Amino acid sequence: MELTNANSVDSLLQPGYTASKTIGEGTAYSDPIRKIVVSVDFVELVDGSTWGPDEYKSSERLAGQRAGAHQAIEHLKNMLSRNGPLAVVQSIEEGLREIVPPTGHSLEWLNGFDGGVGTIRERLRAAYSKGGADVIESELRRPFDASDRR
Repeated sequence: MELTNANSVDSLLQPGYTASKTIGEGTAYSDPIRKIVVSVDFVELVDGSTWGPDEYKSSERLAGQRAGAHQAIEHLKNMLSRNGPLAVVQSIEEGLREIVPPTGHSLEWLNGFDGGVGTIRERLRAAYSKGGADVIESELRRPFDASDRR
């Protein structure tokens, strides 16, 4: 199962366009692959409506991912205003362990939450390594994904 989330409006698949994706790159099998079945289980449209049976509970994963990212961003924005950019850098280096998901959600949602927090952590780590502490604030103002533009 592969869940792809567009990072920005520019990366959304537009009507009439196509996209390709490599799945399982580097995976080796002892027997040759004789058949590949690809199916689309869940699609979220620009207006927030969804399509598909969602048998793999991607909508829950996506909701958790967004909740985790937004909680991480808010936490780090508060930390930035109280303690400055170096405190934010220290927190991301320590793994953002202080960000705890709320209770009462499915395993899929919780996995998504952890993924959202991890995405923000990695985004900030990469930005810091390229631009130093000066880029922390602007990076925290960036939308998490294309849904933040709705």
